[in-house]
Amino acid sequence: MGLLSGCAEVGTSIAVEFIGDVSGKAHPEPWNTGKNHYDPVILTSNEDMVSIKYLSVGPNAEHDQVMQLISDHCHGTYIETSRVELRGYTTVDAECTHDTISSH
Repeated sequence: MGLLSGCAEVGTSIAVEFIGDVSGKAHPEPWNTGKNHYDPVILTSNEDMVSIKYLSVGPNAEHDQVMQLISDHCHGTYIETSRVELRGYTTVDAECTHDTISSH
């Protein structure tokens, strides 16, 4: 979530809130995108980590699916490093631990 400030109207400042991604771009309303607004969104990832945002309340909550996405991305071994819930959405950050045990 981002916060814009500094807009002024007759000497008073107002704050305008918008839904945005990590780049700060506002998301259009879900009915204008043609995308399923309830699907988890991978915010960032590389071979060592993944960050996913998902709807975490109501009948469309995707907690189990997100944990499976993280497990698949990290080949089953990871540590959850952060979990933040805001207005019905949860963002989970996980660090892949890269299983170092080899079978001989």
